[in-house]
Amino acid sequence: RETPSVAGIINPGSEGFQKLFFGQEEIAIPVHASIEAASAAHPTADVFINFASFRRSVHYLLLF
Repeated sequence: RETPSVAGIINPGSEGFQKLFFGQEEIAIPVHASIEAASAAHPTADVFINFASFRRSVHYLLLF
């Protein structure tokens, strides 16, 4: 891929950016505090994935 599939991260109570590596390049993925905020910021995202553990739940918006 030439661009990352993750459009944003939903982490309740947190906003800003999460720095990650895409290949050898460092990128910043936006973090939103709610599903509504993420949906408004990324209207073309068409997949929502929920990753949960005992410690926290994180949601990802993906572009395909």
